[in-house]
Amino acid sequence: MEVNLRDRAQPAPTTSLGDSGQLTASSSVTPRESIDSTEMRRKYDGLIRTLLRECRTSTTAALPGETRWSEGIRLLSQILPEDLEIPIARIGAIADMTDDTEVCYATEEEMRSLAYQDLVLRKPTVIRSRPIWKQSLESFVETLNDDFAGSVVDVQDPSATDKKAVTMPVDAVIKRIKQGSDIRTGRLPWNLLDLKCSGQDVPTPAFLQMPRFRVLSTICTRLGTKFSGQRVAGKRGHGTARELDLERSLTFSMFAQRGSITGFHVDCPDGTWVCNQSGLKLWIFATSNDEADMATFAHEGDDWVPKSVAAIVLEPGDTLIMPPGEIV
Repeated sequence: MEVNLRDRAQPAPTTSLGDSGQLTASSSVTPRESIDSTEMRRKYDGLIRTLLRECRTSTTAALPGETRWSEGIRLLSQILPEDLEIPIARIGAIADMTDDTEVCYATEEEMRSLAYQDLVLRKPTVIRSRPIWKQSLESFVETLNDDFAGSVVDVQDPSATDKKAVTMPVDAVIKRIKQGSDIRTGRLPWNLLDLKCSGQDVPTPAFLQMPRFRVLSTICTRLGTKFSGQRVAGKRGHGTARELDLERSLTFSMFAQRGSITGFHVDCPDGTWVCNQSGLKLWIFATSNDEADMATFAHEGDDWVPKSVAAIVLEPGDTLIMPPGEIV
């Protein structure tokens, strides 16, 4: 589950800030937390609670009818109740992770070294200290206009009663992005889905360039060669090239305004990585995955509420890797 905490181009929330402008953070830390977990709690506990309060007291919260927004708020209230600590994950270094670790953190160099030692990832892992596109909200809007003006894009509108994405003109979406969201007054955040990856360089983690991580891209190339009828190791002509749905899923972009919520789900069948380019993202993992829980998840799907969760905050430059073959 993911919740967009803040868009960097928008001002930080002020409702829970003291006169000094400092966030109010919880001082209680569970004994099992690592130093990294404690630091994450210190930095983001207050910011998360501020956003949750805004969501719960939004002018749309009491409106009749079941919408994506009301479902999301109900889910947040169940897994992050006001009277309990924010369940920050137990963070550990990937080099010395233990069974108690819920999320591993590593540098790009550590991941590359361990990958050459045939490391098999079993837990969600975050790679830090990577160069990122320093893209502001203004430059993103400019790119969106340059690349897709006159086109349409899939949007998750939280005020909709249907869970399906709504197709909207890019021009209208750009206008809404410039207006910004305002949860307290009922102008709810939009979430753009499946954008073509735009930019000068795709921020793929270096270790994923190894042959054993290129299964899907290899399948795409082989299928493209087969379908085009041109069995040559080279570029295909426009007249015979055929678009493959699988290829579109290899790399894509997402954009979410502050407060956007995506519920619990599992991406199948492969692993997934996501690089946070700007802003902050609260990423919530279900930590209850015994056989009974998974049977309930299979039955309830998007409506599933896990028994227990753990959360991390993705900062700009963080790349989260959700390993294949694991329920993350």
